[in-house]
Amino acid sequence: MAYQVRARAIIAFTTGGTTALRVSKYRPSQPIIAVTPSETIARRLSLVWGVLTVIRPAVRDLDKVFNLAREVALETGIARQGDLIITTAGIPLSVPGSTNMVRVQSV
Repeated sequence: MAYQVRARAIIAFTTGGTTALRVSKYRPSQPIIAVTPSETIARRLSLVWGVLTVIRPAVRDLDKVFNLAREVALETGIARQGDLIITTAGIPLSVPGSTNMVRVQSV
């Protein structure tokens, strides 16, 4: 999907790290930004192919997830205003192993 829409990045919200691992497994050409509240998970994911980790507090609102994805994409310098990004997370939010949502959004 990221290749087809020419997304600049894939933003994976992950509590336990599994979401970022699953995305990394496919070796996308886009960078994967794993957003996690856990420093331990961030350290583990820093060893995974193509994953850049960002530590942020857990978000409980879906609109805040999408806003945070935009912020992280801009802060890391990977995307600019108007670029497309892929955001993936699980609903309910912050529950490990519940990744079930993907959204293409503009920064």
